[in-house]
Amino acid sequence: MTGDESDRREVNERVIRRGNAIRGYPWGREFECTEVVPTDSGIGGLVRAGAIAAGSRAATAAMKFGPTREGLSRFVFPDPGEGPMREQIENGYFTIRVLGRGTATEGPFVVECRIGADLDPGYGATARMVSEAAMCLVDGRIDSPLAGGVLTPASGIGSPLADGLREANLTIDVAEWDRHSV
Repeated sequence: MTGDESDRREVNERVIRRGNAIRGYPWGREFECTEVVPTDSGIGGLVRAGAIAAGSRAATAAMKFGPTREGLSRFVFPDPGEGPMREQIENGYFTIRVLGRGTATEGPFVVECRIGADLDPGYGATARMVSEAAMCLVDGRIDSPLAGGVLTPASGIGSPLADGLREANLTIDVAEWDRHSV
């Protein structure tokens, strides 16, 4: 794998794979996961998917080049302390769909997870996620055999965090697909 290929991998995928490794590979060493962006079917979906991929590559390239990064920082990105209006935060939303594929002793399996919120992902939902993680740690609501180190939320806190996020009105649904359909 080249450095560019590694750079294109999504952050959530890396965190999920790291959590699997830290927890002793409960989903197997061959476990893989992929995030997808729904783009509809047909030629319209193909065009949209191509535009998203090209835009992502262009943004990554622009941020790697100093003068472009400086220009974006100066003229496009908000200044520290600036951000969306309260109405934008409250009317935002997101859904992330994560697919995981692995092989356990019983055979291959696929897991689908959907995470979402009816809030802006960068300000509203992230604030709730960080707050719930902090409350789990403060209250000692931890379901992990690990005592410390650099851990992912799943490996360091476990299911109490998912429960707290659901109570904070985030959507977290996990489903394992039929092993025989893989």
